[in-house]
This record gives sequence, structure tokens and C-alpha cells, in this order.
Amino acid sequence: MTMIVSHELVRAFYKARLSCNPAEIASLIDDDIDWTISGPVDVLPYAGHRRGKEAVLRALVEEGPTSVKLRDLAIDNIVVDGDTAITRTRVIGTHRTGRAISYQCAQLIRFRDGKIVLFRAIIDSFDAAEAMTMTSVTTAMISVQMALISGFTPSRTS
Repeated sequence: MTMIVSHELVRAFYKARLSCNPAEIASLIDDDIDWTISGPVDVLPYAGHRRGKEAVLRALVEEGPTSVKLRDLAIDNIVVDGDTAITRTRVIGTHRTGRAISYQCAQLIRFRDGKIVLFRAIIDSFDAAEAMTMTSVTTAMISVQMALISGFTPSRTS
């Protein structure tokens, strides 16, 4: 018989994920979980495919926080159909550079016996990458603005 997933169980997972507490997260994921976050791995080290509880915990508790310190996982929508939930969330946090970030995600989460066995996330990767990286042009523009604010005038060379 297929388990009916509750909205509370889905919210409990996001609360555990936000906490970065390995015991809390581990209690909600299956030992053989199949986990994929689609996104730019070079910008988001926790993106990509993981298999098994230990690999997922490493991504969420160790790799993720080195890149992004989460402040909130705002749940915009939860739709439940039997053992599966589909969610739309907004990740809000601070990138390791100190920049505030915010990007949207959609997730498909399948449960068995109260634990997640399948997790698929698609992030707004343009939004995420833009929030976490600065192009060299942007960096140069900021440098010039900071120099002008501080009263520094670059010397001209002929």
C-alpha cells in the first residue's frame, strides 16, 4: 500500500535541512537515497548526483555550508500525490563571498516508510549563478566606484 505523505513531513524535512543537523536530516532520509540537484556544480558544490545517506549528508552538512550559509528555505508550494511531494521553494542565504543570495527551486521528493528515497531538484541556475558570482566587468566597475568614493584618481599614462 502506498504511503500518503503529509505536508508536515515535507516541512519537517526542510526544517531539518535548514538546521544542517546531520542527525535530524538522517532521520528523514533512506540509507539508499537517490539524490540529484541540477545546477552548476562549479558554482554550487552541493549540486550533482549523490547516492546513499552518507553522500547526501556530506553534501548538505559539509559541502553546502562551505559555499552557502542558509538563512531560510521558504516553501512557496507543496503538492502531495500519494508517496510523492512536489515543492517550490526559495533558497535564501549568504554566499561565502558575503553576498546575499536568493534563488528558486522546484523539487520532487518520493517517500517510503516516512523517509525520502528519491530527491530531484531543479534550481533557477541563472539566478543562483548570478547571485553567487561576479563577472570581471562587474568587479572592475566596483573597483572604479570604490576608488572614486575614496577620492583616488587613477594616474593617466601616455
